[in-house]
Amino acid sequence: MNKKLAILTLIVLVGITALMPGSVRAQSKQIAGGARFGCANRDYLDKLAGYVVQQDKIAFAKGLATGVMVGQCTMFTSGEEVFITDTAIFSDLVKVRRKGEVAEYWTVIESVN
Repeated sequence: MNKKLAILTLIVLVGITALMPGSVRAQSKQIAGGARFGCANRDYLDKLAGYVVQQDKIAFAKGLATGVMVGQCTMFTSGEEVFITDTAIFSDLVKVRRKGEVAEYWTVIESVN
């Protein structure tokens, strides 16, 4: 029974996607440049940005390393394909998702082109 439900769900999702107008489908973007990172929690990203503003490179490096180790943050590679899932216009932040993944991360808008 579960296999039939999974197949039916897949058919419905494929059908819905095929019927969407092109303007509704998300456009893929790419990560621009090197050494880009993102954090699942916007507050954590803001904390790391605070270390940068304070020019505290050691605190930033420790905070980012800890965030990556616990899965709170991730490192992106140049040219990596992502989709924008949310924006925070006045703070120049975007939330992105890697193609094929469900985890989403906040990053600076300059990370995406």
